[in-house]
Amino acid sequence: MRLTKKEWEKVETSKKPAIIDFSAEWCMPCRALAPIFDELSTEIKEANFFKVDIDTEEELSNEFQIMSVPTILIIKNNVEIGRINGFSNKEHLKSALLSKIK
Repeated sequence: MRLTKKEWEKVETSKKPAIIDFSAEWCMPCRALAPIFDELSTEIKEANFFKVDIDTEEELSNEFQIMSVPTILIIKNNVEIGRINGFSNKEHLKSALLSKIK
């Protein structure tokens, strides 16, 4: 699900951890990560998955000091509990995400 600053309350009010993919259309590693992120969003039921386009949501990108893409944030109880920078294969990403949200 695409996420905008106006919709940020979905993260703040979520009872589940939020996993947020900050990416850009022009970013080749982001494009490679997109199908993996989508697959994990259906496999990992313990979290809500969101995508933020850094070019259209500059305010969110600045607020979370996103310096490179792709960057995945893990937010639980409205606090950042993890950050993964760069491309990761599916197994590594799934393991990293599950270790943070459990």
